[in-house]
Amino acid sequence: MKQMNSIERFSRLGKNNYTGLDILKNHIFQKHPVCFTDDMDDYSQVEKYDSEYVWLVKTGTELSSKFPYGYKTNTKNVICFPYMYKGNRKVYSWDLVKLIPNSKDRITEPVKEKIIVGHYDAWKGKDHFDIFLCGSEDTASYKSLQEKYNFKTVQSFEEAQTKSETDMFWFIPDDVEVYSSFNMKRYVPDEWSMNFTHVFGNDKLNEFDGIGLFPKKYTPTEKELDFRFYVNKKEIKLPASKRSNYPVFYVDTFEDYQNALQQSNSELFWIMFPNVEADINFNFDITFKITNVYDRQTNHAFKHVVDNEETYDGIWLCSKHVPISKNEIEHRHIVDRKEWDIVASGPKYYNKFFIDTYDEYLHALNTSETEMFWGVSKNLKVDPNFKFDLFFDDRTDEFEYERNENHTFIHKVNNENFYNGIFLFSKNKEVSQREIEHRHLTTRKEWDIVASGPVKYDIFDVNNYDDYLFALHNSKTEMFWAKSGNVSVFKEFHYDLYFTHDQEYERNINHAFAHMYNNEKTYHGLFLFTKHKPLSEREINNRYIIEAKHHPVFVSQSIVYDIFEIDSWDEYQYALTTSKTEMFWATSKNIKVDPKFKFSLFFDPKDDEYEYERKENHAFIHKVNDEILYNGIFLFSKHKPVTQQEIEHRHILERKEWSTVASGPLQYDIFAIDTWLEYDLALQNSKTEMFWATSRNIDTSNFDFDLYFTHDNHYDRFTNHAFIHNVDGKEYYNGLFLMSCHNEVSKHEIESRHIIDRKEWDIVASGPIKYDVFTVDSYEDYLDAVDKSTTEMFWAVSSNVDTSEFDFDLYFTHDNEYDRYINHVFKHEVDDDVMFNGVFLLTKNIKK
Repeated sequence: MKQMNSIERFSRLGKNNYTGLDILKNHIFQKHPVCFTDDMDDYSQVEKYDSEYVWLVKTGTELSSKFPYGYKTNTKNVICFPYMYKGNRKVYSWDLVKLIPNSKDRITEPVKEKIIVGHYDAWKGKDHFDIFLCGSEDTASYKSLQEKYNFKTVQSFEEAQTKSETDMFWFIPDDVEVYSSFNMKRYVPDEWSMNFTHVFGNDKLNEFDGIGLFPKKYTPTEKELDFRFYVNKKEIKLPASKRSNYPVFYVDTFEDYQNALQQSNSELFWIMFPNVEADINFNFDITFKITNVYDRQTNHAFKHVVDNEETYDGIWLCSKHVPISKNEIEHRHIVDRKEWDIVASGPKYYNKFFIDTYDEYLHALNTSETEMFWGVSKNLKVDPNFKFDLFFDDRTDEFEYERNENHTFIHKVNNENFYNGIFLFSKNKEVSQREIEHRHLTTRKEWDIVASGPVKYDIFDVNNYDDYLFALHNSKTEMFWAKSGNVSVFKEFHYDLYFTHDQEYERNINHAFAHMYNNEKTYHGLFLFTKHKPLSEREINNRYIIEAKHHPVFVSQSIVYDIFEIDSWDEYQYALTTSKTEMFWATSKNIKVDPKFKFSLFFDPKDDEYEYERKENHAFIHKVNDEILYNGIFLFSKHKPVTQQEIEHRHILERKEWSTVASGPLQYDIFAIDTWLEYDLALQNSKTEMFWATSRNIDTSNFDFDLYFTHDNHYDRFTNHAFIHNVDGKEYYNGLFLMSCHNEVSKHEIESRHIIDRKEWDIVASGPIKYDVFTVDSYEDYLDAVDKSTTEMFWAVSSNVDTSEFDFDLYFTHDNEYDRYINHVFKHEVDDDVMFNGVFLLTKNIKK
């Protein structure tokens, strides 16, 4: 919802454009007569008045108390006066009030005057548009609306339209509830949109079938009202309401139905019977227009489908006006009903339970609400094509056997069929503890249906014993993968190892997989742990499992330490606290990583020989012009923090130096900067601490952009630099700049291309650019040239002129603002006649 629109701003800040003496003038000066009319274009109506000027006013127009009846003028023109929106500077109409000269020689060409003569008030003196609720006191949203608004109840849109006193009105259908956060009093439409229906989010921001703000003059068709889809509409993506569906009651007995009849707060209410489950596509959102007396006073039945057989004994929509008898409830059959060709329900499918132990089986047996129940396992994955929709109707004797038998389904692993996956248990045929624990039912009905397959075991990060205990207690699968912060698993490994229930040995032992560490094979990388054989704290901390099955195929290697860009003390502290690895790499915006450097150095915390390296900081060669420095890339240890001064000077006092070239000089980012906005964007987006500022008005094709300052060169890194811009042998310093992110400049410096505090270089970096040339024969050609030109000015040449002897080498430096901001024309000679319609140099700059 808008904080303050144009109307509200004017109410607070606006001023009328007439003085306090206007009313007094109406008493002093002679008044012109007023002619109220429906035809504002028939000026002959004023001729019946004996007056030099006559006011022509549209019938029904309310004039301001300060209306200038004695307005003085000498013009012969018809004068139109502005009739404004109330509380707004926007003109509602120029055709409601006119001052007409009463003479034959009047000039009908109208002249517009600034004096306000009246205000259009869509609210008709009220503080909000009229609000109408379609319904009665029984409507679900009535009470909540009553607490916030003065509104009226109506029985139709047409009634609301007739009763509305304001030029727009709110209409609330009976099946929606207005959100308490939505305020109809505060919403004010823009003046330009008052002729449109405003619709708002209903349940979802992009569904607009709820409340609406309607122009009184707009009469939607019956189809528009039925579908709530209006032709002339403005969609407002504000959450305004939600659907208010009829209440739902679960009915098994006649007494249940009578309770529902009394408790329902709407004329219609839903009832559902036992063993019935609503269809996934049925949302109980059937609504009826209140004027449809038949539907309001009729009971409705919807299709209930079981094994492709359709009945009407599942879900009903009942009317309070037509009570149902006890016999109809007990036989699930309404004698007088309206049948709908809509599938609303099906059988209530059997409850599902996770069953991996005998205790879990007994719990399911005692708590299942259905006489049969599904038993799945945490050691399998349900096949996506299996729907748990098997149902044996208890109303027919045909399924008596199935309802009293246990059922098994195919558990498919590597194209082999097992029957130890999913079961459908009957409460009428209890099984033994041994059958549950071995997942083998002695007496069963086998179905040739694939119901399940191998599960993917849960994956956890296990770096210490607490992590292990967390995984042990929270894994949803009986086995789980244990990674480590120091282990990187190969992308080719898919964690797809699986053991069926009969592979008891594999399911009850822990597994270790080959891990590449400093070109050696170890078994302390990736593990597959079983819940059936917990490990000791020592085994986890040392990553050495005493009893484990070793898998010799490599699946992992040592990790790469976290990498951070660190150029300040704050960035170092952030890396120190957030790094997930005990050591971390530090690069810089002022270096380029050598392509041969791989960040692959790793010291295993389980290897005692690397204790020193893990607790030391490391520095690598930063090579610049054959000079070897150690202020480029570092490998920091969390165990040995450094000081702020060391970070800021990029000089680590205690360090291990490596003879490996890790970095070198980088090329600073390059941006085209001709405006303050472009400079500000470059300042924010530059990935290097300095950046080149070129221009579309210079040529730098002969400059290498290879200047670089090492970290210890604080002066140059914190200074802005200017280079020679050579034009016809004259040297300027308004061409190419090397800007420092540490030393911002002002808007005026950028726009005048004159950096006050700068280091000047005796290097020619740029020269004049050659402006783009386009063939321009039409306005469309001109617009295309403006769009495609990469230079701030461009040549526009007609296809009918010969420019073969013209050099197109005219150029204006940045300080020549006059020529850069004006268009130029050149002589075009035809048969000794001189014209200026052949070649133009046009500017893209707009004078500020």
